[in-house]
Amino acid sequence: MSDGNFKWSQDASVCVVMSSAGYPGTYEVGKRIEGLEAAAAVEGVKVFHAGTTKRDGAYYSAGGRVLE
Repeated sequence: MSDGNFKWSQDASVCVVMSSAGYPGTYEVGKRIEGLEAAAAVEGVKVFHAGTTKRDGAYYSAGGRVLE
């Protein structure tokens, strides 16, 4: 159990999963991911990385389920 300060919220939530081509089978890796800054600029939007890697300041796919 975490010692964090968690609170229930009445706000709605939607989760969209972005996966790499071919997932859940053999999927592509090394594809550049663009638009993260624009998504983060939208009020209330949070982008979680799952299968990503960062090189030279850019993000790339490194797994099947990439963003949530």
